[in-house]
Amino acid sequence: MSGRKEVIKRIKETKATLDSFPEFVGDSGVVAAAIKNDGHQLRYASDDLKADKKLVNAAVEKEPRALEHAAEKLRNNKTFMFEHIKKNNFLARYLGSELSEDKDYGLMLMRKLGTDILGHLSETLLDNREFLFSAISLDKHALKHASEKLRNDREVVLASMRWGDTEAYIGKKLRNDPSFVKHVIEKNLVGEDGDFDWLGDKLKGSEEFMYEHAPKLPKLLAFAAKPLRTSKQFLLKFDPEHFKRFYPYLDDDLKTDPFFMRELLEQCPELSKRVPKRMRKEIKKLRTAK
Repeated sequence: MSGRKEVIKRIKETKATLDSFPEFVGDSGVVAAAIKNDGHQLRYASDDLKADKKLVNAAVEKEPRALEHAAEKLRNNKTFMFEHIKKNNFLARYLGSELSEDKDYGLMLMRKLGTDILGHLSETLLDNREFLFSAISLDKHALKHASEKLRNDREVVLASMRWGDTEAYIGKKLRNDPSFVKHVIEKNLVGEDGDFDWLGDKLKGSEEFMYEHAPKLPKLLAFAAKPLRTSKQFLLKFDPEHFKRFYPYLDDDLKTDPFFMRELLEQCPELSKRVPKRMRKEIKKLRTAK
């Protein structure tokens, strides 16, 4: 059996790994020597030494991710974990089982370290409805880090949207939910300057949805699926009184199509003032050709 001093010497000179000397995994001096070479050597230390703050700190200083090898007791120590997490936010993923489900601790981290810390917290917390409501009250962008389930939770999402500018975080299911989008439109939750690029593909391609809501919110047409935006049949079914407001959101190809614009002006002559002079001349030629 190798002596302690010889083992430490070999580790220092040859970078031998701790698992090569299983009889010394409980020797703090040997473990410390191994950690100086590679923080992850902590994984081979005895359970007692994995709970030694000094050794763990040394390992984490060498390699931050070595924190995952620390004893559960240490990873559930609020002060110990905070000292490491404030240096490297991603270390929050190594919180012990108790702290990883501690809503108050999670909110404390968010207050002190910013909303991005949420991206490193446990799935358990990010799927906790009560926690998300509290997080959103601190920062609307907390929704970005919520579980897919909560990003499809109508009340959670609306709580975030009341503060504005969080549409990008809405879950896929709600993006295609007509009743949810109708509520967003009626409550003007995206504001006058907001867009609907986040709208689900199903609703973007729904004639029924567009016929119902575009008259109240013409800019929706700009986000309709290409087949709808370029469909003359679809557009000409709208009441002519809406075309004055629709015009800015029409597809550019249609705006330069004299045959379509002729039909449009026949239904809504008042739109003539908004149509470029060049287009009006082309339309006039078509009428003369008749």
